[in-house]
Amino acid sequence: MLLLSVDDARNQTESIVDLVRFSYSNVNTRDTEVGQDIDSLRRMVIHFVACVFEKIGMNESFLVLMEEGGPLARDLASMLAKRITL
Repeated sequence: MLLLSVDDARNQTESIVDLVRFSYSNVNTRDTEVGQDIDSLRRMVIHFVACVFEKIGMNESFLVLMEEGGPLARDLASMLAKRITL
């Protein structure tokens, strides 16, 4: 189980990437169409990633994950946009 503070995020980026991969695997959670509500696990994970984005955003493993695109990129962009406009 991954439980860490925002301050620990930079040192645990590999674990965070693994958690994101797990939660965005179609085996574990379902994909949604644009405009549909996302799975509760994905929502929690993507909210955490948005909170620690400044600490992990330039990490090589995280950037490789982002290059894969798909629902992860869409959900993260949406969550980050909400944080910017608040």
